[in-house]
Amino acid sequence: MLTFGLLGAVEVWSDGRSLQVGRPRELKLLAVLLLNAGHTVPTATLANALWGEDPPKTARSQVRNSVAGIRRRLAASGVDPITAVPDGYVLNVEAGQLDTMEFTQLVSRARTAGPRDRAALLSAALDLWRGPALGGLGGQFLASQAGHWEEQRLACWEMRIEADLELGRHTAVISELAVLTDRYPLRERLTALRLHALHRSGRTAEALEVYQRCREHLVDELGIEPGAELRDAHRAILRGEPPAGLPSDGQRPPDVPRRAPSELPALVEGFVGRESELSAIATLLSTPPAPGIVPLASVDGPAGAGKSALAVRAGHMLSEHFPDGQLHVNLHGATPGMVPLTPVTVLRAFLTSMGVPAGQIPHTEHEAAARFRSVTAGRRVLVVLDDAASAEQVRALIPAGGAVLLTSRQILSTLDGARHVHLGLLSETEAVALLAGTSGAGRVAADPRAASEIVALCGHLPLAVRVAGARLTAHPQWPLGTLAELLRNEHNRLDELEHADLCVRASLEVGFGQLAEGPANLFALLGCLDMPDVTVPVAAALAGATEAEARRDLEALARAQLVPASSASRYAPHDLVRLFARERGARLAPATAHDAIRRALHWYLGAVRSAAELIQAGTNRDRFGVPTGSLVLPGRSFADAAQAGDWIEAETANLITAARRAATLPGDGAPVLTGLASMVQIAWSNRGRQAELVTVASLALRAGQSSELETLFRYDMGCALRKLGDYEAAEQELRLALESCQRGPSRLEGAILGTLGALAHMRGDLGPAVELLERAIAANQSSGHPATQIYLLNLMALAQQTMGQMREAATVFSRCVALSRELGNDYYLAGTLTNLAEHHRGTGDTWQAVEFFTEAIGVARRASAIDVLSEALWFLGAAHHDLGTHAEARVLQRQSADLLCEMGVMTAEEAETLLASPVPEPPEIFQNH
Repeated sequence: MLTFGLLGAVEVWSDGRSLQVGRPRELKLLAVLLLNAGHTVPTATLANALWGEDPPKTARSQVRNSVAGIRRRLAASGVDPITAVPDGYVLNVEAGQLDTMEFTQLVSRARTAGPRDRAALLSAALDLWRGPALGGLGGQFLASQAGHWEEQRLACWEMRIEADLELGRHTAVISELAVLTDRYPLRERLTALRLHALHRSGRTAEALEVYQRCREHLVDELGIEPGAELRDAHRAILRGEPPAGLPSDGQRPPDVPRRAPSELPALVEGFVGRESELSAIATLLSTPPAPGIVPLASVDGPAGAGKSALAVRAGHMLSEHFPDGQLHVNLHGATPGMVPLTPVTVLRAFLTSMGVPAGQIPHTEHEAAARFRSVTAGRRVLVVLDDAASAEQVRALIPAGGAVLLTSRQILSTLDGARHVHLGLLSETEAVALLAGTSGAGRVAADPRAASEIVALCGHLPLAVRVAGARLTAHPQWPLGTLAELLRNEHNRLDELEHADLCVRASLEVGFGQLAEGPANLFALLGCLDMPDVTVPVAAALAGATEAEARRDLEALARAQLVPASSASRYAPHDLVRLFARERGARLAPATAHDAIRRALHWYLGAVRSAAELIQAGTNRDRFGVPTGSLVLPGRSFADAAQAGDWIEAETANLITAARRAATLPGDGAPVLTGLASMVQIAWSNRGRQAELVTVASLALRAGQSSELETLFRYDMGCALRKLGDYEAAEQELRLALESCQRGPSRLEGAILGTLGALAHMRGDLGPAVELLERAIAANQSSGHPATQIYLLNLMALAQQTMGQMREAATVFSRCVALSRELGNDYYLAGTLTNLAEHHRGTGDTWQAVEFFTEAIGVARRASAIDVLSEALWFLGAAHHDLGTHAEARVLQRQSADLLCEMGVMTAEEAETLLASPVPEPPEIFQNH
């Protein structure tokens, strides 16, 4: 029979006779297989044990050869316990063949035994040790494993000495404790046991001297005072009592069993998804820790994310790794109608579960925590702390052995040693599966579209989906569409997401109720503004606070998982939280809400104005200022036009919301709205935001401030609609703009006429197109605006090109390039270079076209002109197709399509269909410029 030893040098015996395994490499591999006996050990893990994070290229073959050598030597005894499996190996042993397994079994039996048997069993366990675990084999992995087993040995030693002390063997263990405390001077538990043994042996003065030496050592070497347990032991001796938390004669009945509690709630059906989070928790809690370390996984997430369900699922999944029990408690940190539990309440319950008699359970938090650590030392116990309110509530509940899994809405960042797992929302597939599990798979399968709409309206939040499923279950006659219709109404959605004891609003109210005054006030004001996300400067303007104060309050909201950070600078609430914030905002005094919204809108107008001054310089917008009256607007600095354009792009959804808020704001709402609508035009047009331009221009038109502004916004709408391909609506708006400007002098007449000419060109009406363009150029000459002149000349050259006047068109394009360089306007330069390049490509001068396209791409990137950039990339790709360099062409046109998808011009599916052709046709959008 083969037997193996790891509690000392790594050894193998065959019927009591030592076998030579081989070189150190083989010993290391055998040790890793034995440490994982009965489980598959991947080849990569074996390689890591030998070479760390940088194995040689031949690592797999070397591992394979070494394992084969071990198997040959072991097979000489007539047994081969190693089995090769896909990408790894398994070493199977039975009870009695491996000393670490025998050690673990003896310690486990001792925990449920009385003092006398416990002392005997633990002594037998310690007798298995022949020296340091794993014999000092090198390598980080094995060193960590050796440390783990040395910690188990020390814990066993402490337990055995504790049993001896219970049996009154105080004098017998004194010399042993002296050796151990000299060897492990920082192990305060051993010193506390030594104090107890000396004191109970009548050597109190010596006990006090030992304490003083230990304290001096800790202060001199580490700069710290002794821990609570040792200090308590010292104080108890001074009072003439047995040290607190340590056994004394007759303190415990002789045969009180140590229980292995199993307190996890039952698993429920319907749990879906969360595979990555479960895997992360399993890795954190099942991997053997370094000596003295208790692994701690902290799951955080918003209200209703399913943290409790995840913790229960993970606890059951890991239960076999914690044979000494699983403790569970709901700390009620954010439970509606419940007060958070105090640590001492939880500790007393845990000690009861671990078998400590009621009369021996301390009443103070400090003493109960010490006793809990004593009871759990050297044991594999999983402690599940659900719904923690704070790190302070948790610290006293961490055992001395095993692992901790806790959940909390907040990220408990001050909890030392915690590894954090964030729980977000479900995917659509997971949310629909959860709905099917709670309301019936048949109903969901019968109307998948309504099911998808329901989970979307629930924001893919598990609690909301569970409520929706419960309501459907309570109304079996409802088709799914009935609930979807009820949820569509934003004003009543939170009312509809309540059923029996499940309520989304109640869950959110707990988090809100725990906020301090500043964050609570900001949350309500965010509900008044009701934007998709918020930055610190906007929050500061909204609250009338400094940016430092606003950042502090936003961080508090993020910690409460009400308005979490969506990026380094932005905070975005979940859709249902936004609805809850609206309700809180509606409770504010109307004057308070009005003033806050006004401050935020003024901030936006000032920031947009600062951005527009950079973006619109040299364009046909810098002559069309919009009056903002006596508004005092804060400024914002941008490094250049590209950064300003990026900021406006990032704020797109918020700016649309700001425009809508301004449209309903009494007083200066109209100038704020028209200012925003005018100043975003160039930035949004460059980024393909045509639909957004139509939205804000329509709002601004309804403000009706002046005929000049009517002309401006109808022109903006006409240009945007042309690029969207709605030519009929575009012409209608442009005709109305022309009528408006003809009621009084307008500098936009030339631009309007030119865009009407472009529409005529696109319809194939070349005669009317040229006539309109000639009128446009003449009208613009009186206003003398160079940017508009470049725009109109480009349109004329495109018409000439269509009519076959290639030389004339080339001349006009070249003139436009020169004018754009002279004006210093990169947007017009990029567009004109693209037109000129495509002209050369059309005449067969492909290499010249490539040169101009390449320059256009560089200029468009500099100007952050995404619409021109996408067009230049596409047609440069077309030029490469012409040259036969198809691989290069596909890369360029893929980049162009990605930009078009980013701008929302086409869907990903449409892009794939377009690019599937060997030589794709250009997208329709490029015909609209």
